[in-house]
Amino acid sequence: MATLLRKIAQATAIFIVGTSLEPIGYVPNSIQTLSTILKIKINGIERRRRKSNKLPLEETIFVCKKVTGQSFKNLSNIN
Repeated sequence: MATLLRKIAQATAIFIVGTSLEPIGYVPNSIQTLSTILKIKINGIERRRRKSNKLPLEETIFVCKKVTGQSFKNLSNIN
């Protein structure tokens, strides 16, 4: 049951990320424009302002890397 709930939560998270990336200009399976990368960075800054500087979940780091083609460290400037 726990595995099923985790998979449902992951699928929901991926859906939310996908639908939130569309308005900022994300185009799947292509190199992202500088404008799109900047907007993703701005979203990261807003996230850090709302929360502490804790690293996000590994899944979030993976999605950021997959979306932008850059390491999360380069996007977030978190050491």
